[in-house]
Amino acid sequence: VNEAIYPVLDHLFVMPSGPKPPNPAELLASDRMTKFLTVATRKLDLVIVDAPPILPVTDARILAGQVDGTVLVVRQNFVEKVAVRQAVSALKNARAQLLGTILNDVDIKTHGYGYGYYGTETN
Repeated sequence: VNEAIYPVLDHLFVMPSGPKPPNPAELLASDRMTKFLTVATRKLDLVIVDAPPILPVTDARILAGQVDGTVLVVRQNFVEKVAVRQAVSALKNARAQLLGTILNDVDIKTHGYGYGYYGTETN
């Protein structure tokens, strides 16, 4: 882990992906990757793994089963609802812990911005 990560800021490190391997799915599903993630999560407070889109390739599905939680990023006005449903289904099939969804590329001029709270009010 110490050889693979590079400091960016105080207490922030990055591990670049390097060149694309000929067999990324095999590499991600390997015991070596599992061991790396185990060691990294012991040494670091928080490990965030970025993955490619979930539907076209299996990389994200493989990783989702190896991490503590998954956040789905959806680009507004780019991804159709059916594709989002398929992505959520693929994550469930991978036994991923879906923590939430980020809606990316939102035009706040046309949609506004704010916080909403849902649920039952208590008095």
